[in-house]
Amino acid sequence: MDEFTTSKSVRFKSNLLGSIGAGLFVGPNMIDFGTVFDNFGQKLLDNIAVVATVLGVIILYFPLLILCRRLDKKDQLKVNNTSYFRMS
Repeated sequence: MDEFTTSKSVRFKSNLLGSIGAGLFVGPNMIDFGTVFDNFGQKLLDNIAVVATVLGVIILYFPLLILCRRLDKKDQLKVNNTSYFRMS
């Protein structure tokens, strides 16, 4: 704790993670696209839950997009048809 600690808030100062992680660099993993697309059909069948989830999201996205667009158009019509009183 430091000098800014009060009865309502606590401020803790530490240098532990700064000194440990300061010189640490983890390089990115390289993707070997040859093995990614090798036997792709079997990999899709092995991960059917992932494929079903992605397809489900895509299938739900477009009808919801159309519904939201129609509702936006209705809202715009309501705004355009509303009369406002102007004070000059």
